Amino acid sequence: TEARRNALMEKVKKYIYGKTESSGNMTMKSVYFGFNGTGLSDDAKKEIDALLPSFINDPGVKVEVVGHADGQGEWSINAYVSRLRAETVYRYLRRKNVPRNRLNYFGRGNAYPVASNENEVGRTLNRRAEIILIKN
Repeated sequence: TEARRNALMEKVKKYIYGKTESSGNMTMKSVYFGFNGTGLSDDAKKEIDALLPSFINDPGVKVEVVGHADGQGEWSINAYVSRLRAETVYRYLRRKNVPRNRLNYFGRGNAYPVASNENEVGRTLNRRAEIILIKN
């Protein structure tokens, strides 16, 4: 049901938002989407806004946005939706004045899941866009 799905999404959000991974010259942050969704939630915008100060004024940081989908449905649709998710984040970053020459985006369909697609929690985690900051 819709209420159950919304409650589950809230639990997942509480677990995943706030996590940022760093390793050497790379930092990664994921934002999440609903089923077949390509719009940014208010929570996702807050996460991106919180990340901006760490790179907006550093021309040595390039940003890659990689969209992903869960394993439900046809590959071609998942590829398209994943690209739209990445493009949505890209456009949001452009509106926040991140220079175009520092941004790149693409979709990977459902080829790189971070969790099982056998349950709703896993599928929710796989419907994401990764924001990867690469320090030169």
